[in-house]
Amino acid sequence: MARIIDAASLAAEMRSKVADQTAELRAGLGRPPGLAVLLVGDDREAAVCAQEKERAAVASGFHTEVHRMPRGSTAQAVTQMLAALSRSPELDGLAMQLPFPDELDMKEILAFIDPAKDVDGLTAAQVGHLLLGGEGLHSCTADAVMEILRLSGVPLQGRQAVVVGRGAPAERQLALLLLAAGATVGWTDARNDELAALTGRADVLVSLAGVPGCLGGEHIKRGAAVIDAGEAWASGGRRGDVRFEEAQEAAGWLTQAPAGIGPVTIAVLLRHTVEAMRWRFSASGTLPAS
Repeated sequence: MARIIDAASLAAEMRSKVADQTAELRAGLGRPPGLAVLLVGDDREAAVCAQEKERAAVASGFHTEVHRMPRGSTAQAVTQMLAALSRSPELDGLAMQLPFPDELDMKEILAFIDPAKDVDGLTAAQVGHLLLGGEGLHSCTADAVMEILRLSGVPLQGRQAVVVGRGAPAERQLALLLLAAGATVGWTDARNDELAALTGRADVLVSLAGVPGCLGGEHIKRGAAVIDAGEAWASGGRRGDVRFEEAQEAAGWLTQAPAGIGPVTIAVLLRHTVEAMRWRFSASGTLPAS
């Protein structure tokens, strides 16, 4: 029987630390960290995530902005908005809510985010830091998975890890972070005909596919750590990739979905925003001693 990872409690502890840091920054610099989220289009999941980020940021004492643009917004309109938000002196972090409409080119859009304010680790500059092993901010989802594994005591050195997804940037970054932690990493599409053969060897199985119920007991090695980081709307509600009852019988560690990894991902976003603010003011020589 799996140990159920209490991600909500982990996230609450992280947010408590962020709130303390926010109070220190406000006292020392005269303002709190500033975070903006840009939501484009009408994707239901994206709207829910943006709302949750706004709620958590406000509760942590942040200056918070959520900008919503309708589906059909041109690339020029979106990039102009991102450029304006990047220039705002009140903002330390800027997150582009994913997914956004297919007609918009992700690479073109992300190029207009100031890398110093890219708190979701999506710009080429931040990804480059990760590839080269330098300092930088990673994908919040990828960092959240790593935080959950670390705080839950899941061993990674020398273990086999498999990431299941659909090709999203967070999956690539997570694979690199797992490699850096000493794991042997496989990465596969959720639609792979040999999915069970690949995942069944994994000591650590992470799914970010967003395909409800695509992983069951036949996909899980007994005693494995299973992190369900994929959620989508199905049958009237949000559901995870993992069939929970089956996984509970096979896994050693298991997160729940929905809202399993989500609160930790948002807590990481807030922490990244604090880090971005510290880096900005430290570079300018105005950061007070903590």
